[in-house]
Amino acid sequence: MKKIGPARKKLNMMIIDDTIAKVDESLKNLSEILTMYVNGEIPVVMGGIGKAIDFNLEQKQLLREMKRKEESPEKDS
Repeated sequence: MKKIGPARKKLNMMIIDDTIAKVDESLKNLSEILTMYVNGEIPVVMGGIGKAIDFNLEQKQLLREMKRKEESPEKDS
């Protein structure tokens, strides 16, 4: 078996850590969505949970954009 150098090993660990972080974030999002769905905060519509997920992602995107605008107000020109 070929030995892996320290630089490659570090890169592999960074990739693994990044992947774990992305999966963790996805699971948190899914957990939030399912909690909202179970609590009846998300209306049951044609297409069910898929549309609810799309709706939630759109809401999160809008919130991010609003936060960005608050953090960096437009310059007066």
